[in-house]
Amino acid sequence: MTVLLMPRLRSATKTIPIFQVMPDEAPGSGHGDDGLSRRSSLYGLPRGAEIAAVFQNKDTHNRIAKVVKGQPEIWDLMLAALDGGVLVPNHRIVGQHQASLRMLFADAPLRLAQQIDLRKGPERAFVRDLLLPAMIADRKALLRNPDRLGPVMHQCGRQHVARQRKERHKEATQQALASMPSGQAEVIMFGERLWPRTHDRYGSYDFEQLTTAVWTFREFETALCVGHRDQPQSRGILIRHSTKFLNEYCSRMGEAANGMRMVLRLVHLLTTLMERHPDAECRPMPAPAIDG
Repeated sequence: MTVLLMPRLRSATKTIPIFQVMPDEAPGSGHGDDGLSRRSSLYGLPRGAEIAAVFQNKDTHNRIAKVVKGQPEIWDLMLAALDGGVLVPNHRIVGQHQASLRMLFADAPLRLAQQIDLRKGPERAFVRDLLLPAMIADRKALLRNPDRLGPVMHQCGRQHVARQRKERHKEATQQALASMPSGQAEVIMFGERLWPRTHDRYGSYDFEQLTTAVWTFREFETALCVGHRDQPQSRGILIRHSTKFLNEYCSRMGEAANGMRMVLRLVHLLTTLMERHPDAECRPMPAPAIDG
């Protein structure tokens, strides 16, 4: 409230007081609907009065306003942290032109807080999707011991890397399926996609080699199901033993038998996959009709 000294003037009808309240600061006239003063740097932001009450240092209000201007996603994260119970009243002063984790968790150790820059889209997405939910879930222990933020960040980082790896694999698979030549088919055996190939973890084989391996494996497996229906591990061992002389032949032929050697490796791979996950999805290529 601004108070001005005014001279006392005599009038026939009334006396003007020495102290006069300016109209623009009359009670209620200088505040928005949420009770925040129009002079506040946070005025006009959704629930600005709540954030102003949390960050009790006025200089911090100005710094927050500069950071969130044009980046409302950061403000949304702050409100989520407030609602989640990790953003509590404090006297912290956030860094000039910085957007670290201290905007969401004021007691975050500085060395950890500065690892995150909320102005960067990927880091903001990491906080929104993984880190902040984990912090909220662990808020009681986190508020008691802010150093717990380190293990929480580490665990979320591992989840983030795994998610990125999965997304890259999915994208590579979609591209491979879209570019697959006509006459070929997607092949999944015991939960593993073997065609189209998106990696060389099982060796560098072609569709013809995989086709021969799958058909050979299924012939053996079908025949052995009669006596070993409920024992996939036993069937896998028997199939590997049944191909031992073919392996011996390949070893004698040297490089000339590289193609056959890869087919046998794939057959053995199929037996291993069956032993690990006998009930997982199988989607083999159609087998041809062969007489004899």
